[in-house]
Amino acid sequence: SKVNNCSSSGSVTGGTYNTGGLVGSAGDGSSINTSYATGNVTAENGDYVGGFIGYVDSTMGGDFNRVRLEDLSIYGGDYVGGLVGQFNAAKPLTNSYVKNALVYGNNYVGGLFGDITAAGSSLTKCGATNAVVMAAEDMTGGIAGRSRAASSAYCYNTSTADAKVIVIDEADGEYSLSAEYIGNHFSNSDE
Repeated sequence: SKVNNCSSSGSVTGGTYNTGGLVGSAGDGSSINTSYATGNVTAENGDYVGGFIGYVDSTMGGDFNRVRLEDLSIYGGDYVGGLVGQFNAAKPLTNSYVKNALVYGNNYVGGLFGDITAAGSSLTKCGATNAVVMAAEDMTGGIAGRSRAASSAYCYNTSTADAKVIVIDEADGEYSLSAEYIGNHFSNSDE
């Protein structure tokens, strides 16, 4: 599917899986460009919940560029993100951000992504501003609750320090991207 120059506002209430402010689930060949969403996304105890897309599983074609979300609340169970609940796409995501958001879930909760599972994915110029990220249980990050992304550059979270941020989970060797982890790639610009 291709989503270009689209917007969504208002409230979305979902069920058990794949709830997003605009798209529940995006598959192969999907692309999202220059799109915007605002409002509330709620799937009480539902998994794969995102302010824009609940679940992305895309291995061929498409790209994700210039997606922005502002003034929203996202509530879910596991894999909850300001932008995407779970991003399983070996492709770049660029120039996208979340601003003025509350992101809440149980496990794998992040300002932009709950979970990035594709090792071939990359993040460039993506961030969260004034986003409070909270998890009832584990794996929380300012950018992603958990990430296997190959690279990140100029990503940022300039939000309040009230969020619980786990930088390294030594039990399974995985890590959560946060402003602290990104270090010298930190940027204060959302352009």
